[in-house]
Amino acid sequence: MIQNRVGLVLAGGQGQRFGGVDKGLQPYLGQSMAITMLRRLEPFCSELILNCRAASRPQYMALIDALSWKCPCRLAPNTEADFPGPLAGILATQPFTASEYLLVPCDMPTLPHSILEELCRHGAQHPQANALYIRHQGMVQPLISLLRPTALNALVTAFHNGERSLRRLLLQLNAVPVDLFGPDLCNMNHPGMMIQMNENR
Repeated sequence: MIQNRVGLVLAGGQGQRFGGVDKGLQPYLGQSMAITMLRRLEPFCSELILNCRAASRPQYMALIDALSWKCPCRLAPNTEADFPGPLAGILATQPFTASEYLLVPCDMPTLPHSILEELCRHGAQHPQANALYIRHQGMVQPLISLLRPTALNALVTAFHNGERSLRRLLLQLNAVPVDLFGPDLCNMNHPGMMIQMNENR
């Protein structure tokens, strides 16, 4: 467990390709995807935050309270009603109380621990970097990133100036890419993928 690092799971999206249902609550191997992602982050962080839809807060609270955690785990519901994207999800966790945020989406329950280990290792090698992010097989993965205070403060300003793309913000901040060339990363983007993955396990 790393002191003064927050692990943040973004589960407050619209879930449009899931028919509008809350994607983070969908089951993967008997456990909701959002909880699975919190467990992925747990070994690397001193605090965990789940960003979620305001309407889903009771369900997520019940799921979190039913489990034991090695570090504090809390909810940060969206304050915006129109699903304005991941930047709003990060802003919902304010005030920022740690030196860095380790960020993941809620819909990658097969994300290997090794990817998070590599991101954190590079973070230790680049202590002055504003942010770091995974670039997997040449493709930018902005929602798997390590955000330092400079990036978090820039995010607040950018959002209020109309920016909604974390990818653009990371590139503007000259964030450090961490290049990986392992197996494909899998986002559970529609219910059919969930059914197939659960049946194949």
